[in-house]
Amino acid sequence: MQTKKNMIDIYHQIGIQKGSIVCLQVNMNAIHSILGQAQTCIESLMEVVTNSGCIIVPTFDTSSLDPSCLDGIDYEKWKPLRKEEPGYRRRLTGCDAFGIQFLRNPKVRRSKHPSYSFAYWGNYDESRLEAKPDFPVSFNQALWPMQNENAMNVLIGYDETKSVLPYAIAKKQNIGTWMVQRAKVGMSDPPVFETFMSLSLEKKEQAKCLEACSIHRYMFDDVAYTCLHLDNSSVK
Repeated sequence: MQTKKNMIDIYHQIGIQKGSIVCLQVNMNAIHSILGQAQTCIESLMEVVTNSGCIIVPTFDTSSLDPSCLDGIDYEKWKPLRKEEPGYRRRLTGCDAFGIQFLRNPKVRRSKHPSYSFAYWGNYDESRLEAKPDFPVSFNQALWPMQNENAMNVLIGYDETKSVLPYAIAKKQNIGTWMVQRAKVGMSDPPVFETFMSLSLEKKEQAKCLEACSIHRYMFDDVAYTCLHLDNSSVK
């Protein structure tokens, strides 16, 4: 079993240090050998980067998307569903299990995007969390800290195909297919919706975007760690 001390050592070995900026993505099914699982991953990383660094975690949830943005819903059902579906609320709207655990920690704040939100801890510009959600997964908005030279995307139990970075790179390089989406915000009557752009990538496009990153892979106690560093010269 990996202890908190072991995790601190692992983070140091893969290049994380005080002041680092880390976008952390964790596969909960892959960390059973880590004592304390998700919370140990979080607390040990906080100890390494300290509050002079920053931790970013995706907290996506598409339950507030307008019915018109979802497949398989007949047009005549759109209006009643818009009234009844839950609107996005930062404190109450769910996400994946690791994101929920991260949100439980003190001083973690979540951005306002109704579908593609991120949560932050440490040293960051809090005003950015209130940005109008035009292009959610981009270096102009949610992932602005990832352009820093000491930033990395760390995936535990995932490979690079699960990284959020290719979507921000695609926005910068004008790759992929853009779609207009909208999602419900809050529970007001009449419903309030926010409109934003969403991006889809084919496998070849994702692979092209990943060429803008240096990728390092590690294995500790049968748990895979994938680290991506952005090559800033390739996305200017």
